[in-house]
Amino acid sequence: MLKIGTVGTGAITEQMLRAMAQVEGVECAAICSRSQERATQFAQIHQIPLAFDSLAEMVKSSDINTVYLASPNSLHAAKALQAIAAGKHVICEKPLATTAAQAKEVFQAARAKGVFVFEAVSTLYMPNFLRCAELVQQVGQVKNVVCSYTQRSSRYSAYLRGEHINAFDPEMEGGALNDLGVYAVHAVVWLLGRPHGVTYFPIRGKNGVDVSGMLTLDYPDLKVEIFCAKNCARGSSFLLQGTAATLRVDGPLNTFGQCSLDTAGRSQPFQLQDNDRRLTYEMAAFREAIDGGDKELFEQMAVQSIEVSSVLELAHKNCR
Repeated sequence: MLKIGTVGTGAITEQMLRAMAQVEGVECAAICSRSQERATQFAQIHQIPLAFDSLAEMVKSSDINTVYLASPNSLHAAKALQAIAAGKHVICEKPLATTAAQAKEVFQAARAKGVFVFEAVSTLYMPNFLRCAELVQQVGQVKNVVCSYTQRSSRYSAYLRGEHINAFDPEMEGGALNDLGVYAVHAVVWLLGRPHGVTYFPIRGKNGVDVSGMLTLDYPDLKVEIFCAKNCARGSSFLLQGTAATLRVDGPLNTFGQCSLDTAGRSQPFQLQDNDRRLTYEMAAFREAIDGGDKELFEQMAVQSIEVSSVLELAHKNCR
């Protein structure tokens, strides 16, 4: 049974609460916010038993065994380490870390404490994406990969007005790559492995945050292009073209909702999931892994998260 204490009271937390309610063996037992008033109010609205204004206090509670982190990106690794030190499992919103060293430290601490840490990247648990991973074997030699994930943030207008928005604060590690492009990076790394070269071409806002950008990942005889944007909605898609077939995805890359395998002029669409239950797939996987002590999945996802954090690190260093 996962008894979860959540950190953060934003929109993603509310979405995750709905997912928790749909997965047997999962309950939200506590909420933590920077303000006790806000935590109490949120707890009352969502019928959560306990409310805290301190993670240090929440992780002392025997009423929770898992911490879900939905705090600003820059705080993820540090808060994960704090929960691990208290012997709690961790489910952390993406990105878990933006440097390989941070990610490695988190997973090493988890192994030492005998707890699990999972990065909440919904893409990797979607049935459509997992089917795409199987179908990659049928495309032949991969010749072209182009990804796009764009979504005009609901807070972009407030950012333009000069309001402080964590998701558009470079000190909080907000921005298009960390918030949206990371989904595409996870998908590409899962399907093709870690690239040997990374370059990022960001378009920056007035405070230096990347409001959009083009990321290139270099593989032998292949250059992957990933466009991400939080300042406009230009559509989202994923195309992986090989010598024998092409995999196509239309729509947000956190869902992989509309997929097809195209061969010799024939399109073979497939739909293996309920797109509206995006977060339930990952939550069910986390519950099953933690309750079942699935070390194999933990280690597999640890490698994935470390490799992606390395890509993010190089992208932010290798800006043009």
